[in-house]
Amino acid sequence: MNTIELMDITKVCHSFPPPPSPQITRDNIISTIDMLYEEGREVVIIEGIEGIGKTTLLSQYAQSKPNNCISLFVRTTSRWGYDPDILKHDLFNQLNWLLHEEELSNEVTFSDSMWRTNIIKLRKRIKQKRESYCFVIDGLFDIPNEDNQAIETILDLLPFGTPGCFFLFSSGLSQTPSSRFNKISFKPYVLTKFLIDESIKFFDGLNLSVDSVKDLHKICGGGIPSRLSSVRRILEGGVSVESLINSTPEQLAELFELEWKLVDLHHSSLPIILAIIAYDKRRHTVENIARLLSLDSSQVENALRNLKFIEIDEKSKEASFISESFRKFATTKLKLENEVKNILIKDLLNTPDSDISLSTLPGYLEEAGRYEEVISYLSPNNIAKMAEISQSLIPVMQKTELGIRNSLRLKKDADLMRFSIQSSILSELDKVAIWRSEIEALIALGEYDSALILAQSNVLKEERLHLLSVIYRKKKEQGLPSDEILKEYIY
Repeated sequence: MNTIELMDITKVCHSFPPPPSPQITRDNIISTIDMLYEEGREVVIIEGIEGIGKTTLLSQYAQSKPNNCISLFVRTTSRWGYDPDILKHDLFNQLNWLLHEEELSNEVTFSDSMWRTNIIKLRKRIKQKRESYCFVIDGLFDIPNEDNQAIETILDLLPFGTPGCFFLFSSGLSQTPSSRFNKISFKPYVLTKFLIDESIKFFDGLNLSVDSVKDLHKICGGGIPSRLSSVRRILEGGVSVESLINSTPEQLAELFELEWKLVDLHHSSLPIILAIIAYDKRRHTVENIARLLSLDSSQVENALRNLKFIEIDEKSKEASFISESFRKFATTKLKLENEVKNILIKDLLNTPDSDISLSTLPGYLEEAGRYEEVISYLSPNNIAKMAEISQSLIPVMQKTELGIRNSLRLKKDADLMRFSIQSSILSELDKVAIWRSEIEALIALGEYDSALILAQSNVLKEERLHLLSVIYRKKKEQGLPSDEILKEYIY
């Protein structure tokens, strides 16, 4: 009998993480977060060490309000794992589902003005239905400082200060969130380890005595979820609880090493299969991994089947590590990053004009040290295609900066001049795009006088003319009477 799956926003979120197994729902903490919002906090930041369960908690919070949470779960596998354009598309798609109950197709282009228009619709929905909505953002502050622009791009989209909108972030204990939170009512909340009762529930089904669970709870740092997960996987792999309890502190400190012993490094393809999952930012299905390595899908699935630290989604057949911590550990053991990059580059070069190649190939080439190829690929023709596909200047500006960086590296003066001129032009265009988005948002609200004042405040005559023309066209599209004063400004 076929079962019908009810859609909600969490299922529309492309970055939503798979649920851990077993999953301990932390209802008391979810209730505490709700209480903080009720007390007037606009932003709550969940802080904690790696492996404490921040991502799981944020996903549980979103699932507790599946029709009122827009989520973003950022992966920092590499610099291209948090491409602002990809992150923005995930947010745009969910907001579109919330408002219209339909997903954006891959062919649909989106822009900041589209986002602003939908935020205006969200505000009207909040007023009409008296509902509240939460933006759940995980991993944003894990993005390295040198790529701070990606953080600011996402923060710029979020409608801070909007009544009925709340925000839930995650952060490490040593991290400093954006300074813009100083102007917002926010509350940091330090996530605690599992209580002993939660650890007992976590090991349910393994026929362990309460005393054994208490010992495991203690040796796992007093209930650190990621360590408990590792211990459970080891026990499910056949290791006795007595051998774990009697292990030395040094052995227990290397729980991942115990799991890694199950990996047959002499297997003809298993190491490179694991390396693709570990190093590449994109999620890979079993079929896609097989295609990259010229293998049969059954060979890939059979190689991964007995590894407890690898999850294969039953529906999509996506393969992933059980946790981000284990993924990072695997990269230290495999040391096959260059091999993976070359495989991915070769695959992308087979379709150099595809959307994914235009988006990711320059970054992969740079990371592989193929600087000449970076400059060659960032031709004016390809840059134009990138702009056409993204409908946003941000990714194009990023690729231009990449071109400048590699031209300097190779001391190619002619290319440096080309990219520098291109960067200057894009900066000017970006200013106009921001002004235009603001004006379109004001027009959507019916505030034509404010839009006119904003357009007139622009210094450059050419930009003023462009923005005034936008106002004139929008009024005409809405069937409003012609504005003689506006015509005089333009003509």
